[in-house]
Amino acid sequence: MNNERLNSWKEIGAYLQRNEATVRRWEKKEGLPVHRHLHEGRSTVYAYPTEIDAWRASRKVVPEPARPRPLWKIPAFAVTMLLCLMMVGNGVRPQAAEAQQRPLAKRALVPKRRISYLTLSPDGQWLGGTDWSNGDLVLTRVSTGETKRMVRGTYDQDPDTWAQSPLLSPDQKQVAYWWYDSSDPKAQGQIRLITNQPGAQARVLINSTGGSDGAYPIAWSPDGKRILATLQKRTEANRLQRDIAWIAVADGSVQTIKTLDPWNSNKGVILRLSPDGHYIAYSGRMQADAPDNGIFVLSAEDGSQNLLVGGGANFDPVWTPDGTRILFSSDRSGSGGLWSVAVRDGKSVGVPILVRPETSVVRFLGITRTGKLFYDYDAGLRQILTADMDPSTGKARGSGVTQGFVGIAPSWSKDGKWLAFKRALGYSSAGYSLILHSMEKGTEWNIAPIPMGDMTPGWDTDASVQPMSNNTLRVNVSSGSPEIRQASIRLPLGALSPDGKLTYVNRGPEMAIFDTTTAEQKGSFKVPGYMVFPSVSPDGKTLAVLDVHNGIHLYRVSVDGSGYKELASDVSEAQPAWSPDGRWILFSQSEKNSTVGRIMRIPAEGGEPELTSISAEGLRHFDLSRDGSKIAYSSGTTVEEVWTLDNVLSAVK
Repeated sequence: MNNERLNSWKEIGAYLQRNEATVRRWEKKEGLPVHRHLHEGRSTVYAYPTEIDAWRASRKVVPEPARPRPLWKIPAFAVTMLLCLMMVGNGVRPQAAEAQQRPLAKRALVPKRRISYLTLSPDGQWLGGTDWSNGDLVLTRVSTGETKRMVRGTYDQDPDTWAQSPLLSPDQKQVAYWWYDSSDPKAQGQIRLITNQPGAQARVLINSTGGSDGAYPIAWSPDGKRILATLQKRTEANRLQRDIAWIAVADGSVQTIKTLDPWNSNKGVILRLSPDGHYIAYSGRMQADAPDNGIFVLSAEDGSQNLLVGGGANFDPVWTPDGTRILFSSDRSGSGGLWSVAVRDGKSVGVPILVRPETSVVRFLGITRTGKLFYDYDAGLRQILTADMDPSTGKARGSGVTQGFVGIAPSWSKDGKWLAFKRALGYSSAGYSLILHSMEKGTEWNIAPIPMGDMTPGWDTDASVQPMSNNTLRVNVSSGSPEIRQASIRLPLGALSPDGKLTYVNRGPEMAIFDTTTAEQKGSFKVPGYMVFPSVSPDGKTLAVLDVHNGIHLYRVSVDGSGYKELASDVSEAQPAWSPDGRWILFSQSEKNSTVGRIMRIPAEGGEPELTSISAEGLRHFDLSRDGSKIAYSSGTTVEEVWTLDNVLSAVK
């Protein structure tokens, strides 16, 4: 497995096949493990591929929307009709619908501008978050939409500063928050305190502990004297370590509760403190080499731990106000849903109960003392559309779109009989399912849970899909239906040569070439820029790549590294594709001052790009079948709203 250090934002972006702005945003908002030399300038960063792979596999992502649902699955209607149904058997107790006050889902707030919320005040009156247009820390009153700017940031400026995760103290007189200042190593992940007044003078409670997100606040103790936090740091073996600790409000002294296992040392691990402050619930991976996620409960004093729920994808625990139950998201029923399990003395009591079926929750924000659950709801829709193409003209045949699937990142099998893509599980914390759709039979297989992260599924020549990079998991369809298999080697996910013997893996300015049968590196070449999204020509002699050195540009280069030539500029972040005859390269591009994307093609030897007939709102990723007769592309947007589920406690009593 490659663990050569990536020594700049460009190299990190190239490894992730994203531009520099994207990976900077991911570090800021989603905990991408990027490190800084403490003795050098703010631009001197580095990262390790193995850590990025682990983060990418288990990060908490903002999902693409769930598939369109009939009326009875729409949130407000669904809860009225279905929420009180209780499954009989498997430990689920029946209850008469008439005996309950039925919970009601409703929209509470549509965030303004680029505001993203992460926290909720104990009384449910205030949502706390960050305005990503400038990095300001904000508190928004739920009832009126009034927004207070508590701390000013300078996001995307120099120096780059921002704040997030505001936590109101139990008496609501103080606010703890996370602070980042790109110019000060001590403040790159710092916990600060202010009085509950906009612009109040901040007091540093604890400086950065040296990890990618440093010290991060989780919750106030019930007496307001301590703050529960995670402290990320680097070990002597140069690996990230995450401690759960109490920070004394009076003097910033640290009491470590537990050091999480290495495979749970990413920012995606979600912790919640029980109402009495005695226990901590968190979601984390069950073991290093398996995708299953469990719900754990540990003592807030001595760190002793119990597994509460295991098997499958279980995420985002929230305590009920009386501390007797934990709500969590899970796919244990086969699709995403809201579940509940009783807890006593840090251990489970009975079996989990289904509270609410599938939904498009992005994240739980918190629950009020009266039992009103706040959550992000994705009201948008992302689809994969397919069309028949004329290989000679590059235009769609007939009227255009022929089929549509809910999901992202389409990838055609080599024979064009299967379409692989990703679909967000009902609850985003659980990540993505791998979907395999038979274009001949019209049937679909859902392979879940798989922590696919941002990877696009890659097809091998033996009719197998490789969902993740540097992993032995394969899904083979040669028998006519998918079968999960384990390969004997770990092979980086890259662009496969036509004969399947080589794969090309981009590493910034370097393109590494691997033997697919041994996973040994056979060679490499470097270019002046930073390459991402390689695509191999039909004759195996040339690569089409995107260069993200300054903007995004389309280049071609021979497989020996010669002839590096720019073909087009202002290109969207999507893997280019070759026409079957190798004469044209297809790429995606956004229309000027528009959210509409379009697919273009340009002569492989250079020339003027021309429009194909494919364009759509939010179009970015696409894939052309090997014979050029079919194209699949993504379309749509993500629209996050804040929703509430009132009286949720009535469904678990």
